[in-house]
Amino acid sequence: MKSIQEIRQSLWESSKISDASRKIDLPCLMVIDDHPDILISLQFVLADNYQVLCYSSYEEAKPEITENLLAILLDIKMIPDGKTIFHKIHDQFPNLPIIFHSSYPGSHQIKKEIDHLPHAGYFIKGNYTVLELQEHLQRLPSTKKS
Repeated sequence: MKSIQEIRQSLWESSKISDASRKIDLPCLMVIDDHPDILISLQFVLADNYQVLCYSSYEEAKPEITENLLAILLDIKMIPDGKTIFHKIHDQFPNLPIIFHSSYPGSHQIKKEIDHLPHAGYFIKGNYTVLELQEHLQRLPSTKKS
């Protein structure tokens, strides 16, 4: 019997393979989150409508970030933290929508600081439906998105 870790790894590897073979005409959404379960889940539920690029760190995602992305879903509680990553991305790509996606931002001060950033939304993990996320993504300003 496979362990949970082996099952996760298998799902993760298969999602990368299927992602590479996706139609390139789908809008491209990037997810940066250090929790593999979140990456796998979002890949699974969004793959019919989006080309979903999943990365577990900013350093891994950095070479793939372009203005042609529909948006970036960005975790807050990571190393480095999501606020720092937001500034790095926003400084280079000011028109790229960045949506915070986190279960807990940390202190009230961090939440207050994030609220004042020019982000494109904030979703609390486990507190929204896939339909709500998809509707939000559909309302983002149009760019090439593929």
